[in-house]
Parts: sequence; structure tokens; C-alpha cells
Amino acid sequence: MTESEYTNWVDLGHQLSDHALELAQAGRLEAAQDELARARSLFLRAGDQHWLAYVDHQRLGFLPGPQAWGLARQLEQRYRQCFDAKGEVLALIHSASLAASMGKVNQALARLWAAEALARARAPERLYLVLSQLGLEYLERQEYLRAAELLDQALHHGADEDPERRGWCFFMLGRAFDGIYRPTQAEAFYRKALSEALKSQDAAAVQETRAVLLDLEKRLNSDFGFSDLGLKSRSFLKERGLL
Repeated sequence: MTESEYTNWVDLGHQLSDHALELAQAGRLEAAQDELARARSLFLRAGDQHWLAYVDHQRLGFLPGPQAWGLARQLEQRYRQCFDAKGEVLALIHSASLAASMGKVNQALARLWAAEALARARAPERLYLVLSQLGLEYLERQEYLRAAELLDQALHHGADEDPERRGWCFFMLGRAFDGIYRPTQAEAFYRKALSEALKSQDAAAVQETRAVLLDLEKRLNSDFGFSDLGLKSRSFLKERGLL
């Protein structure tokens, strides 16, 4: 294999894997899987273990739970062998989510804490993703104060710079404060989450967050429904036929 052949195969593999992501986002899942298979064959021909791990990571979302769990655990080790700490952190997060979905709560937390330690040591740009996922896990366990602490840390370690994750963290902080009977603080975070959802034009997030705020309005006797934010969200949903 020449250097030129290696470069051509890897470049084409990248193009195919990028196209697969576009197809998946458009809902063309079968076509996306075909493109990933083609990309994988090119990375395999090039003998590039790092990009093989990358494309297999993309394949995780198309596999049933048990298969995805097995592959995610393999990817943790494969990224480690490639000295890709960022990839390993993401694989640990993914396997933690799969473990949680299968009721393996202790394994999920163990992987997230391992991801947190690795991110702090070698992939600080991934730390906010780990912290926000840890916040979600503790939220699901109804350990609301711990969840709020982790979500706040996530915002201070990079989530505030990621528009999508920022809004998500605000919404989860709203849930956490609602869980410890602090509805006023919960409302403040939900309002921030709604503002972010409107900025990103995320209709599903706007609909969900507005519904939560309308419920809080009844409990707090607040003016959300007639506030600028409340009216703006109502208009946004009406324009899309969601009200």
C-alpha cells in the first residue's frame, strides 16, 4: 500500500461517514448504514485502527441494545489502544447510557466516573459532556441536589459555550430544583431553557418547556403566559401548527 493509496482511502472514508451522518439526520437510516459499511471497508483496507473505531462508533446508534453494549465496551479499549482520550471518553459516555437503559445503574455510574477522571486528565474539552451526563444519572436517581451540583459544574466547564447542551442543562436544572421543592428557582432555569430553545428553533423543546412553565405558572401564580417569553413561545408554536 502506497502513501497515496492510504490517503485516498481514508479521505473517501471520511466523506462517506460524513454523508452517513447527513443521511441519518434526514431520516434515511438504511442509506446511512450502507454508507457507514462502505466507509468501514475503506478504513479496513487502509489498516487504520483509529478510523475503524470512529466509524464503528457511528454504527452504535443503529444496533440493538445488547449488540451496541458489546461494541461500546470494545470501543473503550480500542480508543485507548489508539491513544485517543477524547474518543475513549465519548465511548465511556455511550456505554454508560446503554448500561443505564438496561438497568445496569452501577455500571453506568462507574463508566461515567471513569470518563470524568479521564476527561480531567487528558480531554478537558469533553469534561462538560461527562458532567452533564452524570447530572442526568443522579436526576434519574432522584438525588436532586447532587444532580444540580453536577449540571452547574457542566455549565462552568464548557456547556455554557455549547448552545444545544446549554439549553439542555438549564432544563435539567429546572427539573432538579423542582424536585427539591424550589419552584421559583426551577422556573428561572426553565425560562432560560425556553429562551435557548427559541434561539435554536427547536419546536419540540419549546413545546415541552412551555408546557412545564404553564404548569408552574398555576402553582406560583406567576405571569409567564403573558410575559414576552410566554407570548413569543405561543406565537412560535402557533406558526408551526402546534397550538
